[in-house]
Amino acid sequence: MNIIEFDAGSATLEKPAQDQLASIAKAMKERPQLKLDVPILYADTIDRPALAAAGLRSELQARELASREGRKHPDTALELALADPEKHFNLLLEQYQSELGKDKPLPPSVVAVQQVKRKETPPYDPAISDLNAALIDHVQVSDDALAALGKERAHAIEGALVSDGQIEPSRVFIVNTPPKPQSGDRVKVELQVK
Repeated sequence: MNIIEFDAGSATLEKPAQDQLASIAKAMKERPQLKLDVPILYADTIDRPALAAAGLRSELQARELASREGRKHPDTALELALADPEKHFNLLLEQYQSELGKDKPLPPSVVAVQQVKRKETPPYDPAISDLNAALIDHVQVSDDALAALGKERAHAIEGALVSDGQIEPSRVFIVNTPPKPQSGDRVKVELQVK
């Protein structure tokens, strides 16, 4: 009951976590002597790739917004480009060559797309996947960004517990904890009742 789960790279409390925190708040209201430690927590192996993917998405959005189509439709330009395999491929290829250099060898799947004859449909999916993976590996996510995510999570939990005024803020403590290895695709924050 004291484990709150977050999506990778996110500090958003989903509905099940909100319900769980409401139950914890109710229990704390009924037992005024209880206090709660909320750890600042992130999982390097889960959060770093998600933050890198979000960083890549931001870079692609900036690149698309600089295009003619992006200037015409800034709200939907990236989604439209990502929905069209050819545009998606070209956007990733431009980003790859910009980030890694034009001399960096292209993945074989990208070369295969470039060598397809005009009337054939290129195999975009593997090329998009390979370019995406190479670019995500190239995006640097600092330890400070991970720590900031951990703090956002702790403050989201604290806010959910004290926002309605039933639990005094002096009963909820945000604490530093060493990172714990985690598995799966969600980050589990374990709250400690004192």
